[in-house]
Amino acid sequence: MQVLFRSDTSNEDRLTGFLALYSRVDINECDIAAHNCSHFCGNTIGSFHCYCPLGFVIHSNGHTCEAIGTYCPGYLAPLDILEPHWDKFYFQDTVKVSCAKGYEIVEGLKTLPYFFAECNKNGTWNTFGYSCQPVDCALPPGIENGVFSYSKGQNLTTYGSSIQYQCNAPYYKMVTSKSGEYNLRVLEKTPFLSSSISFPPLGPGEKYT
Repeated sequence: MQVLFRSDTSNEDRLTGFLALYSRVDINECDIAAHNCSHFCGNTIGSFHCYCPLGFVIHSNGHTCEAIGTYCPGYLAPLDILEPHWDKFYFQDTVKVSCAKGYEIVEGLKTLPYFFAECNKNGTWNTFGYSCQPVDCALPPGIENGVFSYSKGQNLTTYGSSIQYQCNAPYYKMVTSKSGEYNLRVLEKTPFLSSSISFPPLGPGEKYT
């Protein structure tokens, strides 16, 4: 449609002229059978969009929904926390993944609070290379007149590992100050005493001091 307006100088009064209004009513294609959507139809301005229920994916023709034969489980690893928390997820579903206490997501030299994972069509999760790893507490500090050893015989400093401090001979024993710090005290004319203490596992971001 084309509308052409022409004016002349026959009317020289100020603020006079003409005004044209044009409107068009959008047709809801979802109200007519011509949309050919197999399940659901969503109307848009000048067009429409077909979409599918949970467990289906739209075919390349843009109209037909295909059932998904497989689904992703409601977990990635035993200690991963998914949001939302459902029993199963379908193709292209996306979840927010965070880690349980004692685990962290490492990217280079920094840690991330969470990452996003997407359900693949074959029923596996695409984590884009991210995962929850045990927090590494690094080597514990040395103490004067004492040594530490790994209580489980493995040189591990990750979450859940433990160490033991032991005093050197002679005349030393492990004591605790009012602040809760462990120190060594010299005992005069006392036979050799050996004492050990195990520090509990540390949480994310915590280190031995």
